[in-house]
Amino acid sequence: MKFTATSTFHAGRDDAELKEYEVRYNFTVTKPRAQTLQEPAEPATIGDIDVEILLSGKWHPCDHVLHDMIVCDDIEALEAMLLAEANEQARAMADEAADHRRKLQQEERAR
Repeated sequence: MKFTATSTFHAGRDDAELKEYEVRYNFTVTKPRAQTLQEPAEPATIGDIDVEILLSGKWHPCDHVLHDMIVCDDIEALEAMLLAEANEQARAMADEAADHRRKLQQEERAR
């Protein structure tokens, strides 16, 4: 099954630059069934994860696309880990975008 989850967070170097960003991550979930009643089902497997951030109205892939298969019994803990990873990558991209904007503003003022 394929899933997409989104979240928002605030990032900026200081309160004056604080902005809200939206992040989404797309992933697949495979949950095998138990072979017999005595045998527990194998844990769900999450894979093919990619993370995107919304900047200037367009979705951009984050630097690192996670291709590793992740095996986890606790889907909620896995979702929290994915969200933390997505937010960490998106914050880095947001910081880069803020630095680029600041540089352009400085160049414009210098003219």
